[in-house]
Amino acid sequence: LEAAQYWESLEILSQALRVEHAAEPPKQRRASSWARSLAFAQMMLGMHGAVPMRRGTEDDPFVVWILGATDEVEVSLAEQGFFSDANWLDRAPTELYIVGQNLLHSIDPKIAASNAKQRASRSGQSAAMKKEEAGTYTVVYSRVLVREHPSIDARYVGDLFEGTEVRGREEGGWLRLDSASAELCRRIRLRNGGGPAWVLIDGSVLGLGTLLERKTSTGPIVDRTDEGGASLLGPVLCTACYEELAGLSESNPPDLVAVLMPNFGKQSREDPQQGVVPEHVLKLLGDVPVVVSTRFEVLEKSLRSQLAAQLLLPLMRCPFSAAAGDPGAKYDDNG
Repeated sequence: LEAAQYWESLEILSQALRVEHAAEPPKQRRASSWARSLAFAQMMLGMHGAVPMRRGTEDDPFVVWILGATDEVEVSLAEQGFFSDANWLDRAPTELYIVGQNLLHSIDPKIAASNAKQRASRSGQSAAMKKEEAGTYTVVYSRVLVREHPSIDARYVGDLFEGTEVRGREEGGWLRLDSASAELCRRIRLRNGGGPAWVLIDGSVLGLGTLLERKTSTGPIVDRTDEGGASLLGPVLCTACYEELAGLSESNPPDLVAVLMPNFGKQSREDPQQGVVPEHVLKLLGDVPVVVSTRFEVLEKSLRSQLAAQLLLPLMRCPFSAAAGDPGAKYDDNG
């Protein structure tokens, strides 16, 4: 796919993943918001096109530096497996460097992978108990048509593309999409007025084969692991201190930099170090795009006055935040 089509396809996939994120328990959603916000930021920058946003490969992984990290927050989340979703939109090879002042702990990839698998398993079991009748399906054909009624002759009201995950109830060989999944189809929003939306599951009658496949679990994507327990799909996780970044900028320069939940109120050495980045580190970044998340609203006018032409994207709510992008939430981690 060309760049524009590639990022657009990920945006469609992200719509389905937003449904899964919003359905998770609040504590798990909050802990997952650090990594998933990174994936969302990468996609939005790629769609915007102001800076080149490449996809990682086995020979040249996509590199992310998370600056201002602490042992108590980012390193702890990584050890619990919550950073396995940092590349959950494309699952492309990714290296994630968690960087802070005098970090004490390194991350054991086997422990992180094991914790991520256990977390995904628990989430899938919980979701299954809550939603026994509905199911999650993956589109396995390049493009499928959405109909107003369960008939191949019914009015066409939208499209779903390969890789998209949707939820709904199977009825007579058709999947009746739930309202959130129906929102994935732009034509449905514009032309169907929120009415029922149906997708054929098996296209044999049209000579097309299987169109949708039902997932056995509704939880987050579970990484494959090697014999040692290391993830083959999730990012490679490393910790680093600021003193190491000069060398790291030569061997593993970042494609994206993030400062997540910085402590803007830090006034003394005793205040938490969250998000504090030394001045000399900022000089290493050059033209690399930087993403900053907060838990409270920041005035866009103030940002524009301070950053001017350096601001690549307007201030926006993140749907993968602790409150799943709820516009009514006054305080929302990574929101």
